[in-house]
Amino acid sequence: MKLARAIVGPFVDAEFPAWGDRFVALPLLVMKSWRYCAVCSTVRCVSTASPGLERTQLLKGILDAVVLAALADQDGYGYDVVRRLRLGGLPEVADASVYGTLRRLFAQGMLTSYVVASDEGPHRKYYGLTNVGRKALEAQHSDWTAFSTTVARILDGEAFTVSNTISNTTGEE
Repeated sequence: MKLARAIVGPFVDAEFPAWGDRFVALPLLVMKSWRYCAVCSTVRCVSTASPGLERTQLLKGILDAVVLAALADQDGYGYDVVRRLRLGGLPEVADASVYGTLRRLFAQGMLTSYVVASDEGPHRKYYGLTNVGRKALEAQHSDWTAFSTTVARILDGEAFTVSNTISNTTGEE
């Protein structure tokens, strides 16, 4: 078995046993976890020394709400929604994630769709919010506001004060 040297993350340079162009992950002391990429046939190791939150993981939890919000004022086609989200501050949003979310929200009755002929290429499928979608957006916005406020209090250390803990357990404000 030969060893292949690979950069497997932003912090780790490691050796892996290699058979051809495929790497096999070995448990190494400097790494806490690893992921296999079937497309590249490689292993991507995730270092616990990562300095920040992975925004793509945060985005997964809120993608429905931001897609609905992107369509709240004006109907749009798939790539138009992607562009709106990127201009709104989410540059890491993936095209395929948005297209899948649009199809799922449509199937759930939150979106309506219609096709418009385009002079610049194929017909475009536009999406707009239904009444169910508007109600879902309001509920998700409320849930997100409450959740993000709670997380901010925890991160700021405010949730751990004695007076705050007592008032939250007794239901007093």
